[in-house]
Amino acid sequence: DTNNSLSRRLFASKLVGTTTAIATSTGALFLLPPAALAGIDVSALRNLPVAGDTSGAATRLKQLQLQGTKTAQGAEYDYATSTRLDSGVTYKDINTGINSVRTVRSGSDVGVTMTIRCKSLATPGGEPSGVVGAKYYSTKDDNDSNELSAKIGFGDLPRGLEEGMMGMKLNAARRVEVPSVLVFAARNAGQLPEATTEEGKQRLASAFESGDATLVFEVYVTRI
Repeated sequence: DTNNSLSRRLFASKLVGTTTAIATSTGALFLLPPAALAGIDVSALRNLPVAGDTSGAATRLKQLQLQGTKTAQGAEYDYATSTRLDSGVTYKDINTGINSVRTVRSGSDVGVTMTIRCKSLATPGGEPSGVVGAKYYSTKDDNDSNELSAKIGFGDLPRGLEEGMMGMKLNAARRVEVPSVLVFAARNAGQLPEATTEEGKQRLASAFESGDATLVFEVYVTRI
């Protein structure tokens, strides 16, 4: 009997060490040996609906898991704290660029690539996490040279954008949010880059018509 009892304990110990736990909707656990799971992707079971999930707890857990995944994916876009200027312009560094004494300042001749988004418009599906608003302009789509050249402080670019670019280094990338009141002023001064696509033109017009013309500039410095 003693030998039989010892054998049973050893068998149970080995079984637990080589099984996979599957949770049911009631919270119970079933231990399945590897042989019973042959050909089954256990991780895929997490994506299946939970029978009897009347409280929605499993659904909420899934939402939280997805939210955490999106946060992790968007870390490269939103890892820094935003800086707010007195004018209402805010900016956030995406990439601080190379270690150089050359920085964007008043009077600098710069080359930039950029994408401009209307913050008040819904973000289209398929955009990277962290992106806000609908794109109305990009140097890739709307500029033959794929780059904009400007002299900072001379009215070539919207004043709010220039304020948000100050201190950027070569190869730096920054997201600059310019409030609506400064965007209206830039439009009146003819400083806004013009879209060449009908979709881009319509989006910018819709933003102005909504009364909230806040723009988000994603800027990359190619030359100083």
